[in-house]
Amino acid sequence: MKVVRLVLLLVVGLAPVTRLWGDDTDLIPSPSYFDFQGSQSKWHEQAVKLPPYPAKTGLVPLQVDDSPFKYFIDPRALTVGAKDRVVRYTVVIVSSSGVRNVRYEGLRCDAHEYKTYAFGVNDGPFQRNTAAQWQEIHGIGTDRYRADMLNQYACNGMLPRKNRAAILYQIKYASSPVEQPDYH
Repeated sequence: MKVVRLVLLLVVGLAPVTRLWGDDTDLIPSPSYFDFQGSQSKWHEQAVKLPPYPAKTGLVPLQVDDSPFKYFIDPRALTVGAKDRVVRYTVVIVSSSGVRNVRYEGLRCDAHEYKTYAFGVNDGPFQRNTAAQWQEIHGIGTDRYRADMLNQYACNGMLPRKNRAAILYQIKYASSPVEQPDYH
């Protein structure tokens, strides 16, 4: 008898709650549920100012496996956007012959995308990329370093790491050391 009362109590007690839920599609959160800024507006990129061209010293090695190039991050240009949450950085890519390709880029952790804001070769200066658009990161070929930046260093899942120091810590201590290039 106690079991019957308990079952009746559960069925009667849960009936109003199930009417509130409606069909199963009501259980799927709306996109605004995932808006970490708490607003209903779409994502907007904040204004981007190009950093100074990187010096030949003080660069931080970035470990990228299976690549013929060496990669370095300029710690002075590494930022996490306060409003748009884009991780922006200058990467220096050095070929085996010593040619330096320099890019100022941004990563969106939530969208797995990158944007190249500017280019440079050897001693610079930066040339703004007037056709810059957000592009998907595929993680193969010349895109490999971006995937590593996104997945290992700059992002913690769908969110950027807390700040420059947290990203630099990941770059310095979560990878194997690479020799600093000698440009003299």
